[in-house]
Amino acid sequence: MSGDAIKITIRTDASNWNIGLFRDKFDKCIETGIRQASQALLKDCRPYVPMLTGRLRDSGHLVALEGYAFQLVWDAANPRDGYKYARIQYDKILQHVDGKYASQWVKRTMQDNPGRYVWIANRAIEAEILRMFGV
Repeated sequence: MSGDAIKITIRTDASNWNIGLFRDKFDKCIETGIRQASQALLKDCRPYVPMLTGRLRDSGHLVALEGYAFQLVWDAANPRDGYKYARIQYDKILQHVDGKYASQWVKRTMQDNPGRYVWIANRAIEAEILRMFGV
């Protein structure tokens, strides 16, 4: 294989296939790939997350959205006053949903690792597809 493409050739009599089941399994393969890439991005962000106590860094997690999407969320609250950590330091918010922030460290991580997350997703999707066909 070359580049970021995945090529699959299937030679079979499709009349015996339940197309809906195939689609569901294929959707699961894609979701697995995107989840693995998102988990890697979350892990790679750790060195960039502002850290005094480690509470903010350790609060990072994924939230599954519709359409093969995952949101990276850091939502630790300061125990003294309830405000979100790093709100002032990172005022250029990339995403704001229900008071949970994903900030500049995601952008920095992606800039420092160009192509890494596409590669991870592609490899995971390919592995899941091969597993699905028993290869």
